[in-house]
Amino acid sequence: MLIAERLRAKSRYEYLIYLWYVEDVLRAYSLDWPRIEQEYLPRILATASSDEQRQAVHRWYADLCEMMRSEGCATSGHIQIVKNIESELTELHTQLLQHPDRFPDYHRSYQDILPALAELRQRNTQQELTDVEMMLEALYGVMILTLQSKSVSPATKDSVERFGRQLSLLSDYYNKDKEEPLDL
Repeated sequence: MLIAERLRAKSRYEYLIYLWYVEDVLRAYSLDWPRIEQEYLPRILATASSDEQRQAVHRWYADLCEMMRSEGCATSGHIQIVKNIESELTELHTQLLQHPDRFPDYHRSYQDILPALAELRQRNTQQELTDVEMMLEALYGVMILTLQSKSVSPATKDSVERFGRQLSLLSDYYNKDKEEPLDL
């Protein structure tokens, strides 16, 4: 939760990837709350600076487990909060691309990643994924491979770095739009 709060304010896409990771961690424990409390949470709670913060972290994880259970995400999928953020980012992405003259940096960056996105889309069995979902999945997949100490090809690393830059730009525009609407 502490990391999630920092990421939510800083980078919407990193926040999403973090939430995906937490969902997967909770699934690894089969949403077994007593086990999570005993085996996983002590490491997280050790980083909290006050009893109030520890209680908030405890509640946040308990609430996530409950959301995952009640929303049918115990074994796969994402909770509605995650879907809503993905949808917001996708909508903003589409709107930014509709105004290349007003957002040339975003448009240029998107043109740069188009070949990699097209190649990824050809390989992906879920053809209905949006550009934003494709980029997020690529970043998450490489993160998981890295955590597992598995190798990632230089071409994939390059594509993922470019996806990260695109999503970073998108997150920056998201934050700007929340501060003062971009008038899209």
